[in-house]
Amino acid sequence: MREKQSSRIAACAVRVIFLFWLALVTAQPSFSDVKFRIRTTGRDGVARERVVYVHGQRIRTEMPDGRISIRQCDLHQFVRLNDETKTFRVLPILEPPADLPPDPSEAEPAHCRVTPRRVAEDTGESQPMFGTTAEHIRFWIYLDPVPGSCPSNRQRPSFLSQERDGWYIEVPDFPECPARSEKERLALTSFAAPDRYVRPDGSLSPTLLPAKLEVKVPQAQQMQTEFQEEMLDFSTDPLDSSLFEIPAGYAAATAGNCAAKNPIVTTPPDGTPVYDAECITTAPKLIRKVEPEYSERARKKKIEGTVVLSMIIDPLGDVRDIKVERSLEPSLDEQAIKAVGQWKFAAGIKDGQSVNTAVKIEITFRLYR
Repeated sequence: MREKQSSRIAACAVRVIFLFWLALVTAQPSFSDVKFRIRTTGRDGVARERVVYVHGQRIRTEMPDGRISIRQCDLHQFVRLNDETKTFRVLPILEPPADLPPDPSEAEPAHCRVTPRRVAEDTGESQPMFGTTAEHIRFWIYLDPVPGSCPSNRQRPSFLSQERDGWYIEVPDFPECPARSEKERLALTSFAAPDRYVRPDGSLSPTLLPAKLEVKVPQAQQMQTEFQEEMLDFSTDPLDSSLFEIPAGYAAATAGNCAAKNPIVTTPPDGTPVYDAECITTAPKLIRKVEPEYSERARKKKIEGTVVLSMIIDPLGDVRDIKVERSLEPSLDEQAIKAVGQWKFAAGIKDGQSVNTAVKIEITFRLYR
């Protein structure tokens, strides 16, 4: 009798342990091996391809110019490989910083702060692609002014900033490190990562990856194609784990072998060197951004495009010595300089010390009507 009772207790304990183990396993996201190749065609008609590999907690991306990056989410780091010089750089993956509170000493804002809002439509259409079924889904991205953020004399309504029309296939969950915020997810432009959306009934869709996609943005009072993407290959075959490691024989990039160039860009009169952002341990990280204002002159002329600025991020994370590398229009150049001059960074780090870092930044001006 006692033996039977002991057996029942033992069996019960085994079931409890199994259920506890099962709960731990199912609570964690499941990642499977995935490989896909995507071709992106921009407004210039130039097609560029990239290959993405996913294996467990790691993602490898191979760019057309030979650049290779590996996101090692399990180690909270990002690895850049230089196949030409057989070197690598390791950068930490940090949680995106919270927005800093507004400075009470600042005058009334010159423009509204906005938050993205997405509307999804499942058309109900489907077709076979890559051995599975692709769903036809449309997305509309709106920018809504934050209540109370607009200047008193310039209230602005919500406006459509992007249309996405694509065919999506279901894929296993991808690792995210750190997990993207809703704002960052809505702003994705590379589309090398899968997406999910909330259905009208409140349920969450499966993890979806665009197999074919057209992205439009407003221009000249109508929506025009910004770029198109098409998946060329897709596979869930097992991948070699060595693809996600630093190759044998590669050396850490240092001032002596940083892409075979001088890591010191210039030395100001004070004698403090300014380093190339590619040749330091940790590149500067933006923690506060001020959007540039559209000049009335450029608005009337309907001028759109990109300004390229070069600058120095000093050891305190402040911006100085801003120069226009590629001009768009004088008044827009001025607005870009004015806005970027108010940005705040976490300074670049070299050998454990904050340093002056030379960087280039693109500021795009686009009219939304």
